[in-house]
Amino acid sequence: MSTAHASFTPDDASDLDLVADALRADPGLIDLVLKKTERINILVTPLQKEEVVRAAEAHGLTITEYVTRVLAIVEKVRREAREK
Repeated sequence: MSTAHASFTPDDASDLDLVADALRADPGLIDLVLKKTERINILVTPLQKEEVVRAAEAHGLTITEYVTRVLAIVEKVRREAREK
């Protein structure tokens, strides 16, 4: 598996600093933020499932990692669009 290196904008760095400060203030938040304990079930067609599995594998990610990263990207795009 290849290792991906993320590049951060100043806004990303600021957001990460806020998260780090919050986690330092309340270490109990670490489990809340990082520990995956919840499940969701979604209904998709067999073709949609194949697409998600194929896309996740192409990026060396689990389905959970792929879907949560896509969600984060969508939310970032929406936030940036609102700020314009």
